[in-house]
Amino acid sequence: MPDAPPIPPWLRDIEGEELPRLINSNAPIIRVIAGPGSGKTLGLKRRVQRLVEGEGVLPKRVFVGTFTRAIARELEEELGVPNGEGDGAVAEDWVQISTLHSYALQLVRENPPSCPGRTIRFLLGFEKEAMLYDIGEQIEGRDQRGRKDELNRVCAAWAEGAVLEQAGFVGALDRWLRRHGAMLIEEVVNMARIGLESGSIPPCDFEQVIIDEYQDLTAAEQQLVEKLWSQKLLIGGSG
Repeated sequence: MPDAPPIPPWLRDIEGEELPRLINSNAPIIRVIAGPGSGKTLGLKRRVQRLVEGEGVLPKRVFVGTFTRAIARELEEELGVPNGEGDGAVAEDWVQISTLHSYALQLVRENPPSCPGRTIRFLLGFEKEAMLYDIGEQIEGRDQRGRKDELNRVCAAWAEGAVLEQAGFVGALDRWLRRHGAMLIEEVVNMARIGLESGSIPPCDFEQVIIDEYQDLTAAEQQLVEKLWSQKLLIGGSG
């Protein structure tokens, strides 16, 4: 009998039927419904390995979005993202692994036209309190608690991907942030998405976009994912 074909490294020690399907699928869009401990993260790592080693996809054209920085660091270590030491390799040439918020911030930092007149310095908690008191001098009819509620509504609208008119409370908020050289952390994802849509941020050229815990993303983050993708998309999520 002829020898069995060798098992590729990305399928070694993989059991069952589901993980090989995830690792080997060439479908343009995949949604993975899996609970904790099901091997979803292992399948994600092995899929990246197949794409790079088996399919010849350039590592820098693969984006892996994670839900926490801790998971991002773990994946960087396990996938061998270079740290610039020893072999002269640089992380920019390898798989991009990041939370969506961190990557959105990177895009905005690298492309100042996406935030004209704004300074990328996030407000601290006590600064927000001062900001709302200052805004109260311009906006009548709300006490400090009411202004906090209004700020929460604005941040929720940004999370939904809304583009808000620069009038009333939103206008006063924007003017204060410009005058004090500051930004709210809740703005960043929507700002990056708008920048990609308007062209103030150059198009991303990721051939493969893999998102862990997709179901936990905000609407703005989901819209940003679509802007990062040039050809194929894998969405991972737990049920």
